Amino acid sequence: MSFNPFARAARVVATLAAMAFLSDGTQAATQGSAGPTSEGRSEITLTTGLSARLTGLSDFAFGSLDSSSDAAADQNLCVGRSGVGLFANGAYRIRASGDGDGTDVNAFTLSNGIDRIAYRVFFNDAVGTAGRTPLVGGVTLPNQQGLGLFEVFNLLFGCVATNANLSIEIPVAARAGASSGIYTGTLTLTLIPD
Repeated sequence: MSFNPFARAARVVATLAAMAFLSDGTQAATQGSAGPTSEGRSEITLTTGLSARLTGLSDFAFGSLDSSSDAAADQNLCVGRSGVGLFANGAYRIRASGDGDGTDVNAFTLSNGIDRIAYRVFFNDAVGTAGRTPLVGGVTLPNQQGLGLFEVFNLLFGCVATNANLSIEIPVAARAGASSGIYTGTLTLTLIPD
């Protein structure tokens, strides 16, 4: 069997033609031609992630607590995200983490340096506490919806109108047996746009 270079070249051309036929045809690059100068063009495509902004947070200062009742406080927040129309709802997820305890690094706890007091955290994707959902430290709460009207403005200029709520409860039972002192902690909220 003799080697035929023209047959091999024909197979290569046929293979390249078949590959071009099977491609999706979206190739936008223009190849340069031979000559004293040559000019080619390539299209550049970039997809960026969604942007999110959480504003309206303030510190929770409970002060001295009555030992006979649960302590509770809440605040309305502003959640914003990009990637949607001005009046469209925008889905997002929220995750909260506390200072932790000996077994869970994300647990919601306050400490005076000696003892820890556990607290509960709730989130609502609307203003007020009606319909709120309890959060678990370090666990993401899915399927939240932002108020579309203010999403773009929140990203550009800050909170225009609140559209979510964060609430905290410190149960009496969690404070039982705790030593006296000033208890502090940090709650971290992470907003993840979908």
